[in-house]
Amino acid sequence: MSKAPSDQKIIEAIDRISHRRRMDTVRITSWFVIFVGVVWAFLGFVLGYQALIYIASIAVFGSLAATFLVQTKYNLLGRCIWMLSGMLAVFLGCFIIHPAGQVDYMFSAMVGGAFLIFSLIKERRYIVIFALLDIVLWLVQWTFRDDFSQFRVIGEDVARQYIVASSMMTTFTVIMIEFGYFAMVANEYALNIFRSNLQAEAALKTKSAFLANMSHEIRTPMNGVVGMIDIFETSPLNQDQQRTLKTMRESAYSLLGIIDDILDTSKIEAGQLSLTERRTEMLSSIESAVESMVPFADNKGVVLAFEFDPALPRWILCDSGRLRQIMLNLVSNAIKFSSHDDPQKLGEVRISVLRVSETSFEIRVADNGIGIEEKSRAGIFQPFVQSEDQEQARYGGTGLGLTIVKQLVELMGGNISFESYVGIGTTFNVILPLKDADGTTLVPDLSGVKVYGFVLRAKTAANIARYIQASGAEYIQINAEDKLSDVINDPTGNNILLIGLSGDDTAVMNEFARQAQLQFPDLKILSFSAHRSDLMTQAVGQHKIVQWKPLLPTDLWRAIQEITGRLAIEILNSSQHSSSGGEFLKPKATRILVAEDNEINKIVIEKQLTQLGYQPKIVSDGLAALEEWTTGEYDLLLSDCHMPRLDGFGLSEKIRAIEFKENRHRLPIIAITANALIGEAERCYAAGMDDYLSKPVKMSELKEMIERWE
Repeated sequence: MSKAPSDQKIIEAIDRISHRRRMDTVRITSWFVIFVGVVWAFLGFVLGYQALIYIASIAVFGSLAATFLVQTKYNLLGRCIWMLSGMLAVFLGCFIIHPAGQVDYMFSAMVGGAFLIFSLIKERRYIVIFALLDIVLWLVQWTFRDDFSQFRVIGEDVARQYIVASSMMTTFTVIMIEFGYFAMVANEYALNIFRSNLQAEAALKTKSAFLANMSHEIRTPMNGVVGMIDIFETSPLNQDQQRTLKTMRESAYSLLGIIDDILDTSKIEAGQLSLTERRTEMLSSIESAVESMVPFADNKGVVLAFEFDPALPRWILCDSGRLRQIMLNLVSNAIKFSSHDDPQKLGEVRISVLRVSETSFEIRVADNGIGIEEKSRAGIFQPFVQSEDQEQARYGGTGLGLTIVKQLVELMGGNISFESYVGIGTTFNVILPLKDADGTTLVPDLSGVKVYGFVLRAKTAANIARYIQASGAEYIQINAEDKLSDVINDPTGNNILLIGLSGDDTAVMNEFARQAQLQFPDLKILSFSAHRSDLMTQAVGQHKIVQWKPLLPTDLWRAIQEITGRLAIEILNSSQHSSSGGEFLKPKATRILVAEDNEINKIVIEKQLTQLGYQPKIVSDGLAALEEWTTGEYDLLLSDCHMPRLDGFGLSEKIRAIEFKENRHRLPIIAITANALIGEAERCYAAGMDDYLSKPVKMSELKEMIERWE
């Protein structure tokens, strides 16, 4: 496999640095060898052994030649001469000196020399050659030195008295130099790695702070855009205006989604991705995530199927925002890749949330899309990876969704896996722990109700039966061959005919319902529709239509409650806005103080609160808010976190201090922040705030938050 050009340049730069170090090593050690050679020559002169002088001269002249050549283009030749001259001197010394002198020990020091002066990257073969040559010469002299004893010049007595000490000293010194050199190089590399890590960490922190700041700067004006969209949606609009507003909303949230993905990826790189765990109601959180994907699926021509296990607990401890993010990323990814160019093949995404064991549950997202090719599977959780390069343009997205999902799942103590078949589809399976599970799913009591289900698809019928039976009602499956007059004969008035022929053919179901009501005037009927314009959850006579694809269990239970008179019918559905604004204009007694420095956001929050029926007092900074709170009577404070003079954190701390000192009633303080920096939520709580909202603030979220703390 060829290396990338950037990697090759890095390797070359490292080798240049190593080359200079090797040349310096040769020069320094050559002078040391020259010094040692002179000492040995002097010893030969004193003892009167000319052969020892000649052998020492070989090492000295070899080192002098190497010192000169390494400064020229023949540096490789110089290093080879240096190694050969040293080996030759030691080899000859073994034959003229008695073994008692232990000259052969110098071969052990010579082995390391090859690693000192040759490149491990480009000159590896020279290291191997000279290391092997050193070992071979050592073995040769050890095997044959006794056979050439007639050439021995220095006898045993002189060798023991003078030579052995010099040999040991030379060997020990050379080995110490080698160890010192290797330690110096290792220490230098360690320091370089440490410096590089510090620089990388600093760069990551700088990048994370920059991205978080950019996110804050973008979210602030986006709060104005999204807030105004919310306000306009409560106004009387014609169909074309509604379509335009819908496009604006989707574009705004698409941009925010991209920003969040980039920011989360930056946090992953910096190891700063974290969780804020709170008590979370499972069903409502998961249904909310599924329902929010319906418009996107409709636009892509993809149907959603949803299955929820009523055996799951009502409450768990988790980061509900991150749980929602996992689901949204998986479902949006599945929708994108299930959107087909072929009109004959309908895209479908099936979402299942099931209990796996007493301590864990599974989120399964299956699509019938293009699938993932074998070659792309290994990197599917890597940033910016899609199954083919050209699919980036075709399907869109940042390529960060699955990376973030994997990190979040692992951070939550779970695991993620997938199965995929090209041309058939992909299934992602996420297993998460049920931490501090409490209670059972909140299911209404529908005991005594009989639901006769005429549902064609067996899997759909089984899913509906599970929901109905969990409520205590009885589910009876009927078939096309059955006569209604024979099946539905209970006079209690708690009978419901549930028609599930086809989610896309509402007309057929409506006609079926009409014929059934002609035959049984008192019969209550539930049917389904995947057309959002048909989703009138109010009872129309004895016939009620419920959302289909996806079928949410709470919608089904609520519909049965309403049609059987067990629940007062609510004219205004909180998930839909009426044309007149109805509930939003109802006056509220709650006195709200708002601290916000941005002029656009002031207008937005004031209009939002007015639409919700409140008359807020708006101030521009923390000091003004503190003064207003001190002199006035307020039930709730909404405060931006970052303001001039006194920010939201300081404001909250001062209010809490005054409350404690003067024994005042505790004021609920809600932070409204556009800051995406790690630990922002924890900082809010530490300052004494009770809750927080992230910009852009939806009117529904604002309404829910205020009602929680009223």
